[in-house]
Amino acid sequence: MRVCIIALALAAGILAPARPSIAQTQPDVTAASEAKIHFKNGLALFNEKAYEKAIVEFNESYRLYPFDKVLYNIALCYDNSHAYADALTYYMMYMDKAKKMSTKMMKAISKRIEELSLYVGLLEVRSSEPGAEIILDGKTVGETPALSITTEIGEHDLIVRKEGFTPFVQKITVVSGGTTTVDATLFKEVIPVVEVEKPDRKRKLHPAIFYASVGLFGVTA
Repeated sequence: MRVCIIALALAAGILAPARPSIAQTQPDVTAASEAKIHFKNGLALFNEKAYEKAIVEFNESYRLYPFDKVLYNIALCYDNSHAYADALTYYMMYMDKAKKMSTKMMKAISKRIEELSLYVGLLEVRSSEPGAEIILDGKTVGETPALSITTEIGEHDLIVRKEGFTPFVQKITVVSGGTTTVDATLFKEVIPVVEVEKPDRKRKLHPAIFYASVGLFGVTA
């Protein structure tokens, strides 16, 4: 499915704050203006196929002014980068947060979500030790005792770690349409006990001191 990035009238001014009701507070016009600049930069980078850089700009635009359709553009960037799990996440976020969407757009995105579901798998990490950090491919994704995430198919590096425990490290393979379950067992670190040799408490007198002591007691040859 080919879909076009939403330039909308955001770059032309739709990003400008709507007229607030009496009960509303005035939106931050400066933030909206900065968001518009980052949005335009994101569009330019998208057209250059510099998708990773475009994601940075769109994310900053959304942080400054959470305009729902920016989420769609981020999804497209991930989609074009073949980062299907992230694309799926942002398409679904857009579907959830969109205030207004045409029936045609809704059908197109729903179809793409269905297609992407074939390119990802579910990873489930479990551990009896709560509060351990779960790191997937160098990125923290959650904590134990349990976590289920949608991720790319293929090989991944998994680390589960917690202070005072030996880290659980394993390479895993996620397959499409299925669930890969990992039981991460953490063992407490064993700190080796180093025995320190106790000093000899018996004080030995130097021969010169001994003879001097003998002389004090009047002992003579």
